[in-house]
Amino acid sequence: MIEALPGHPADQLSFCRQSDGPQAQRLLHNHRAYPLTGELIYVSADAGISRIRNENSHCSVMLKDHLARVNPETKLTVFINGRRIKSASAAGPGDTLTFAGSDTVYRFINVLGV
Repeated sequence: MIEALPGHPADQLSFCRQSDGPQAQRLLHNHRAYPLTGELIYVSADAGISRIRNENSHCSVMLKDHLARVNPETKLTVFINGRRIKSASAAGPGDTLTFAGSDTVYRFINVLGV
């Protein structure tokens, strides 16, 4: 099980699209792959990922029915692949999660067995 990726920028990785296999299993940020489960994780434009909601939580993400579900939590604009989302939306492998006014990029990925 890969939990961290040593020194490879996200845009150099190859990603499996939804039609190629299982749905997104991890959320990649700063070379660390956070597992997606049925429990909510909270994502921030500037403070990373947490299992506890706080004032920096801009959206929540969880795995539901084999899909990553992204739900905006504040008024800060949330984007999946550059498209603004206003309510719970699905994300798949290779999709990016970004925020208005922030350079932070999260990417949904699969972890393939070796």
